Amino acid sequence: MIHSPALWTVFGLLLYAVWTDIAKFRIANAVPLGIVLLFPVHALSTGMSLHDAALHGLAGCAVLTVTFLLYTAGLRFGGGDAKLLSAVALWAGFSDLALLLLNLSLVGGALALAVVMASQMGVSGWAVAHGWRLPIFEQINGKHYIPYAVPIAVGFAFTVL
Repeated sequence: MIHSPALWTVFGLLLYAVWTDIAKFRIANAVPLGIVLLFPVHALSTGMSLHDAALHGLAGCAVLTVTFLLYTAGLRFGGGDAKLLSAVALWAGFSDLALLLLNLSLVGGALALAVVMASQMGVSGWAVAHGWRLPIFEQINGKHYIPYAVPIAVGFAFTVL
């Protein structure tokens, strides 16, 4: 992928999404919207053909369809995660979509394992004792939830860089 100023702005938006997802399990709608709106700027500045840009758009729509089916089925996939993953899939296009999904799956699995291990080792109790409250270490209805903006952002970075 050709690097452009719009791409670096996307990384800034992803960092913000990571921060808010870790701190609050929330991803502001403005983040995926900004990522989507930056794509035409990137496509024009890099000379991407209309055909290729349309294929990228179809990749984003396909991922949005699948992720919202996961979300509506209640499979512990958040709506913000669905929108963010769809926005970065637009940037990846079909040509890099499999690599993006592989990268974020590996990072997500490692993060999930780290959260469970840290929880079992008492890191959450230590953090609370020191005045830190991070939802990532808390269980909701007996289950750990993973801020999936982290693997989405890291997986995207591995894919495009």
